[in-house]
Amino acid sequence: MVPAGWTSTAPAIAAFNNYLYLIVKDANDNKIWWNKMDTAGAWSGWRLMDGLSPSTAAMTEFNGQLYIVVRGADDKIYYRSMTTAEVFSSWSCVPGFTNDSPAICSFICRLYLVVKSNAGNEIYYNSMSASGVWGTFIMMDGLSPSTAALSAPKVY
Repeated sequence: MVPAGWTSTAPAIAAFNNYLYLIVKDANDNKIWWNKMDTAGAWSGWRLMDGLSPSTAAMTEFNGQLYIVVRGADDKIYYRSMTTAEVFSSWSCVPGFTNDSPAICSFICRLYLVVKSNAGNEIYYNSMSASGVWGTFIMMDGLSPSTAALSAPKVY
């Protein structure tokens, strides 16, 4: 449970650096909280992350770091990364807007981001190269009233 509160949205979860990371947003004030579980199943305890989000966050491992993407309180799309030493980068903005939760995954040396349009049910995707350069949003065929989701295979 989020300290002194609860979450009204689904949590985001991702495996990174031999831990399972969990992010939730507090239902009362949209603050973002994170926790991690080690291989023995012990949770480290809730920690507050700077920033606010009215929606579920998304996470994935990419380029040796954990990437986190959120919808900001202003409906802009923000992302940051965390190193294996749990040092966070500053929030950066991906040009574009959404009124729903973003989805991300890494695939073939790129970080993919999918969002629903801020104005309707159109679905857009964008990708970031391994060097950290984002492309432009491209509209996909079809419409969806639901939150976007992504998954990519992991090759072992």
